[in-house]
Amino acid sequence: MVFKNNFLALVLASAVILIFSFRISFAGIFSGDYIELYSSLENCQMYSQNDWLTADLLIPTTLPETKSLDEIEMATGFFNWLDYSSQSETTYPSNIGVYVSPDNLKNIENIYLVTDNSCPKIYFDRPMDKTSAEQSAALFLIKDNQSREQNLLISGNWLYDGSYLSFTPTNSLLPASGYRIVISTGLKDSVGNHLQNNFQFDFNTSLAVNGYAIINSTDGISLNIGENSLATPGIIFLRRVNPGDNINEANQKVRTEDSAISSLGYWQISFYNTAGEQAETALNNPVRLTISYSDFNNDGFPEAADGKTTNIVADTLSIYCLDESKKEWQKVSTVLDLNNRSATAEISHFSTYALLGRGIATLDNVFAYPVPYIPEDRRGQFNASGISFTNLPFPVKITIVDTSGDIVKEIFLENPCGEYLWDVRDKDNRILPSGIYYYLVKRLDNAATKKGKLLIIR
Repeated sequence: MVFKNNFLALVLASAVILIFSFRISFAGIFSGDYIELYSSLENCQMYSQNDWLTADLLIPTTLPETKSLDEIEMATGFFNWLDYSSQSETTYPSNIGVYVSPDNLKNIENIYLVTDNSCPKIYFDRPMDKTSAEQSAALFLIKDNQSREQNLLISGNWLYDGSYLSFTPTNSLLPASGYRIVISTGLKDSVGNHLQNNFQFDFNTSLAVNGYAIINSTDGISLNIGENSLATPGIIFLRRVNPGDNINEANQKVRTEDSAISSLGYWQISFYNTAGEQAETALNNPVRLTISYSDFNNDGFPEAADGKTTNIVADTLSIYCLDESKKEWQKVSTVLDLNNRSATAEISHFSTYALLGRGIATLDNVFAYPVPYIPEDRRGQFNASGISFTNLPFPVKITIVDTSGDIVKEIFLENPCGEYLWDVRDKDNRILPSGIYYYLVKRLDNAATKKGKLLIIR
């Protein structure tokens, strides 16, 4: 009896030493901010009230290095599993931990990009029930390669092999598209604990070299990328940006040439390769850039980003590209669509772009000159061939009336280009005599008006 007790004590002591050594071997895994996981453990046996459970603990021999432990939550899951290995299965916390493998993922500006256009693997912090794991998971297409919102279930096969959950689609995932993994609360672990809340994870596939895509941004910019346009696969980001030093210097230079030039906004196009690195990409073929603007008042003057009306005339808008080395704006050949309020250009590289146009005075700044009007044959010292109306937006109607209120001339201008010269003749093409007259300038596309007085001396 004593021998048997001593033998049991020896066995228990050996087990304690083995467990202690096992846990110590993992204590040095965390070194600084990096993770390296190595294990020769092939089987981790866990005691169950019902039976013994043998679970293959497949820890990769290497994991991608990361500067933050938070970036590989999966590693925490493995350690939780190791912690549970000394406990009964019934002591598992009820909240199941779900983790996404970082093996084929890059976090780029808070967007997860899969580097091989395949669905990421899903890990858990404990052994799972195989049937529930495979039946509770689903993959949805949430945005296609033309930036259209979708909610399509992707057909394929989910497989839980005791280590991770993987998905093999019936057809290859689309490039340049957004997907969402959803795991429902039907998921349960090996002892029956259910996932407390639905789990979801969004990721994007990369643009293919030979692929076609339309990328839209909520900031009013879109790219139409034709087949074989990209030289390398990757992901593109479009965003509105505030002017920095380079943009401000470029603005000063362009306004030196034309002081009326103003901007409706600035947009940056950034390209990242599948390694997650921002890169300059050579385009095999030009891509189509479209920048939209708003004109809620329908007055021909677009609104700025803050919703305030500008004095920029819509049909003077053009897309410009920022030359970073020279800090200059380069005008790009632009097609304007005034009905759809957009500007489109073919571009050959990704950079910072602006929508610039000529500002023009509103009706408040419209005036006529010279006043008084004295023809040159009257005194010889004037050389006025007529009366000019300047700072005209378009379209406008100019009405000339005499002191009795009778209309002597009506002038309709669809495109006055800022100024119109009137020959001082009436509607019957007769030279107007000396006298006081009044003019009324009215926008044809809204109710804005401007009044003024004319004096003709002959």
